[in-house]
Parts: sequence; C-alpha cells; structure tokens
Amino acid sequence: MSLPLDAGRVHEGRGLTADLTAEVDAVVIGTGAGGAMVTRELARAGLAVVALEEGGHHTPRDFNQREERMLPLLFQDGGGRSTDDLAIRLLQGRGVGGSTVHNTNLCKRTPEAILTLWRDQYGVSGASPEAMAPLFAQVEEELSVTLMGDDLRNGHNDLLRQAVEALGWRGGPLAHNRVGCQKSSAAPTMPNRTP
Repeated sequence: MSLPLDAGRVHEGRGLTADLTAEVDAVVIGTGAGGAMVTRELARAGLAVVALEEGGHHTPRDFNQREERMLPLLFQDGGGRSTDDLAIRLLQGRGVGGSTVHNTNLCKRTPEAILTLWRDQYGVSGASPEAMAPLFAQVEEELSVTLMGDDLRNGHNDLLRQAVEALGWRGGPLAHNRVGCQKSSAAPTMPNRTP
C-alpha cells in the first residue's frame, strides 16, 4: 500500500505505516541553509519538489538546553563526528534546518575569493562576485539578516577583535538572522587572514 505525498507537509519517517509516493520534478537532499533555499527556488519556479532530511523536524518545545539530549538529537553521530585523526570535531546538523538550527543563525556570504576560484579554476558560470552580490542581498533582506551589535559580544569576542586588529587582519562582526530570540553572549568576530 502507498500513500500520496501531501504538498507542503512534513512527513516523519518513524510515523509512516506505508510507502509514500509522489511524482516530482526534483528531489533535494538535506534541508539546511543550502537545501532549503534550493527547495524554495525550485518551488517558486513552478517545479514539484520534495526535500529529504535524515533528522527530525524539531519545534521549540523539543529544545531543553540539555547537551546530553540535544547533541544526539541535532548533530550527526551524536556530536561525535571528527576527522580521521580525531584532531578536529565536526558539528554537522541533523534535522530539518540542518546546521542553521544551532549555529547562532549566522549568515555568511561565500567569500569573493572562493567565487572567483570557482569561476577561474573550475569554469563555474553565473556565480561571480558581481553576479552573486545582488542575490546575497536579496536573501539577506528576506531573512532579516543584520550585523550583530556590540551588546551581543562578550569578553572573548573583544579579545578576538583586539587580536585581529593587532595582527593587521581584516575582520568584523558576523551577521545573523535572529528575530525575537533571546540574546546570546557568544556573538563572534570573524577574522580574515588577508591584510
């Protein structure tokens, strides 16, 4: 037996009693920042699209600020994923929204140097810094992206700012899209090693 896929609805795999069927134009794997935007743009273009996500669909009532419960719920491998040599821990999101759910709602543009590299070395067209700037601005406006204010920076952030300045690096506050959320004392400054 199979069930039709309901448009605009989240179907949780653990609650399914039969296969879901749908005829779609596109399937997007992952519902993080990239996957969510691709899904939206495809749907806006009139395509029938479905997005698949490994993790669950969590609502505010699911969050209790307890790491022993939240790490396994929100992160790949329960928050224990790392490089092969165990030197670096990789916190990758798992759930509807991906890493956007737990990464302070940070919103960063792809650096111009990377866009240029993609164009010049790999032949990517349509993604030059000049082409992407208005698209980034449009998305930032839609998501209410703003620079983090001084009131959100703590002592650690100020030390990082001082170090960036002392080393002659470029840096500044990060941008986020938190609207109506509790304030955080962990708003970082992003250093850039290019003087």
